[in-house]
Amino acid sequence: MSEKDSVDRQGCLSYQAESLQMKKRKKSPVAKDFREDDMRLQRIISRAGVASRREAEKMITEGRISLNGEVVVDFGIKANPAQDEISVDGEPIHFPKYKYYLFNKPEGLKTTKPINPDDAKSTIWTLLPVDKSLNSVGRLDRKSEGALVITNDGELINMMTHPSFLLEKTYQIHVRGNFEKESVIQLEKGVWLSDGKMHINRVKVKKRKKEFTLIEVVIDNKPTEHLREVFKKLGHPVSRITRTKVGPLSIEDIERGEYKRLKNFEIVLLKEYLSKSTTKSRKRKERPTKPRINDPKQKKNKKTPDSKQKPTENDVEFIG
Repeated sequence: MSEKDSVDRQGCLSYQAESLQMKKRKKSPVAKDFREDDMRLQRIISRAGVASRREAEKMITEGRISLNGEVVVDFGIKANPAQDEISVDGEPIHFPKYKYYLFNKPEGLKTTKPINPDDAKSTIWTLLPVDKSLNSVGRLDRKSEGALVITNDGELINMMTHPSFLLEKTYQIHVRGNFEKESVIQLEKGVWLSDGKMHINRVKVKKRKKEFTLIEVVIDNKPTEHLREVFKKLGHPVSRITRTKVGPLSIEDIERGEYKRLKNFEIVLLKEYLSKSTTKSRKRKERPTKPRINDPKQKKNKKTPDSKQKPTENDVEFIG
């Protein structure tokens, strides 16, 4: 074997050894999103599913959170979960693998987590996977049914419930009586309630019968109790409310009382939807565009520097 071949062989073996060593390395227990960037402790705790950002701030004021063994007293402190140890009440926080479910809630069950095991039968949690890290995103009152997102992703929960993210939800509502066109117009204009005006994004009458009317409405983050109050004020009490969609997610293929695990593309679709559905983006969208200068339909006033009078017909020049 020549000297050149020997060097090449040694180099190849060295490369293979390095490759094997890389394969044997354990994956970081922290999700990829956490490995590089420093972020505020409130956000880390929220993303770990321990508490919301607001609750985390309360924990800081109470001296319940420590960073690398020292109690945190400042809201602005940042940390890196891949390098720093963050503890709540003396227990290090862990970052569970994120899970996402879409649940079709039946009528008659509460969404709140039971304090006592005996109360579990009256909640949705007996129908869902046994996992203490899971939480429902928002809620549906006991009388309502339909789509409910269940996850342990604290950041997503914050986005879906924060008022700055305009998450649209679609409901099919059975109301008593024949819902006339005048009531539809009034609903589109908005109805005044005790705590302000309730706006409906879209309204559609799906079915009319003597006893009831089936109506589909789309609203932003608002409790179902507000919908009941709106229709009661219009003289059409609600007999049934079903939430059919949360943002882009539909329960069309999920039986009542069942759930499905969301696929990666559905999670990406939901997060992209939320990133585009903020109050700022909607204001930009609704803002009227300025007319183009060279638009032949627009008129331009031709004034002289010394002119102080209003322009007459002779002063108008058409651009084109």
